[in-house]
Amino acid sequence: MVTGFDTIMVVPTEMERSARFYEAILGKAPQYASTHWTSFDLGGVTLALHHPYEGGPNPGGGIVVIFRVPELKAFMDHLANLGVPHGDVHEVPAGRLTEFRDPDGNVIQAIERD
Repeated sequence: MVTGFDTIMVVPTEMERSARFYEAILGKAPQYASTHWTSFDLGGVTLALHHPYEGGPNPGGGIVVIFRVPELKAFMDHLANLGVPHGDVHEVPAGRLTEFRDPDGNVIQAIERD
């Protein structure tokens, strides 16, 4: 069902500070940068900094692992069969995603890319 890691997302408290930090330690400029989303291409896996809009996860809320799946609906059915609750489908610029949590409450997302 899962074909690999797609994105590791960090939810920073201050976007500019975190973007400078990751740019320095990675030794490369971001692939994309804005006040809410900054991403670095790390050879097929994206390291993304996401400072959410109002109503999103709390800034400084940690790290979110995002799995790439070939078909989101089939993966959501798989989660349901396992008894794992998940959120609605969200359309994002890169495709469609859903969110669920591991047993410790950590956020995990699954994305079907366009």
